[in-house]
Amino acid sequence: MDISKKIENKFSGFVKNLQNLVRINTVNPYSGDALAPGEKEGQEYLKTVLDKIGFHTIMLRVPDNIGKKMGLITPEGRNFKNRPNLVGIYDTGRNGKTIILNGHMDTVGISGMGKDALKGEIINNKLYGRGSTDCKGNLISSALAVSSLLEVADKELCGKIIFQSVIGEECSDSGAGTLSLINQGYKGDLVISIDGTYHKLIVGCCGVATLDIFINGEGGHAAESEKINAIDNAILIKEVMDKIKKQRLNKDKKLNINIGIFNSGISSTVIPDKAYLSYNIVYNQRDFYKNRKAIKSNKIYLMTQTEKEIKNIVDKNSQLKEYPPEFKWIKNLHPYKSETAKKYLTIFDRISTRILGKELPHKILAGWIDPSWYNYFCKIPVLGFAAGTEGVAHSTNEYIELENIKNHSTVLANYLYELLKKENGGNVKC
Repeated sequence: MDISKKIENKFSGFVKNLQNLVRINTVNPYSGDALAPGEKEGQEYLKTVLDKIGFHTIMLRVPDNIGKKMGLITPEGRNFKNRPNLVGIYDTGRNGKTIILNGHMDTVGISGMGKDALKGEIINNKLYGRGSTDCKGNLISSALAVSSLLEVADKELCGKIIFQSVIGEECSDSGAGTLSLINQGYKGDLVISIDGTYHKLIVGCCGVATLDIFINGEGGHAAESEKINAIDNAILIKEVMDKIKKQRLNKDKKLNINIGIFNSGISSTVIPDKAYLSYNIVYNQRDFYKNRKAIKSNKIYLMTQTEKEIKNIVDKNSQLKEYPPEFKWIKNLHPYKSETAKKYLTIFDRISTRILGKELPHKILAGWIDPSWYNYFCKIPVLGFAAGTEGVAHSTNEYIELENIKNHSTVLANYLYELLKKENGGNVKC
């Protein structure tokens, strides 16, 4: 079945849909931007697109503190009011597999991008604007794939397609939207993450933990040399974290430790009595499974070991011992690898090779994707295939290459056809 002509005919209309969607501000309220309205208006627009395709759509409230309710370490006090998930269900009416397409509507902030942040302008076959690559272009590309597939082969399909546009992927929201849908019972045979970049197939991702360290000192007048400066204490802690980072990167270049915040002080005339460091720590499955008892408490071995190494320095340093640091783990997002996805990988490789003339490489992401919660909670295989452009997500120059959208849509539509055509039908396993 060749649907490339149908995608070609529909392409310009869906590019306009993407321009319209990029022009809607869906910045995550926890981005730090002064104007960050959240996802609702974008979801309402995408709902009209999915309705026209033939999906039965519904907007669903995400409960506050959903991560804690699911037994996870996620940021506390998050409010998801007026930030609904959007779910579209296309049911062929015939028994078969259920395939979930999962992407997100929220974006990081637009501060520093200037007046063109939401312009959606096309230059040299690239569509620019916040969210174009991460992840609105992927949502629209996937909608184009399904729309074209249904017009060409609806009667040949069995099973269901569940299209999920979730909230709360960015800004440490920890996959709140996806967690909520799992909690509400949305399951299937395979989850295809449509969040990411083109030219590869994602078969797993690393985990990430965020550690906040609060450092104390005495504080006082700048002339009082005997006072303990919180910044000096913070530098000692940073040196420990730098050592841990070097050790981990020597083992695996994916295992980065990034210091994202180092705050302290109000004036050069005042000795600061407090400092604050915030780290993102990337880890792999080996780290995750190193201590199975720790998994149950969500405090994996890496986390306890990091605290232990810092405390060793504290015990040896009188300055730190007098004012010991305090630790707070903000989130712990688990890694995954789809061990049960072999049959789905084989089909995908065959389809991508036929259409693109090559087999796409299978990759483990150094970053984290929220559909991994499906693998953790439901044991459902998760694969990632998206249209985004490598290296521009979250940048002030974010864009998506239109050719990637066309190719992604073509591969995805043909892949869905192979999974859902009548002879491949089957009951949902989860």
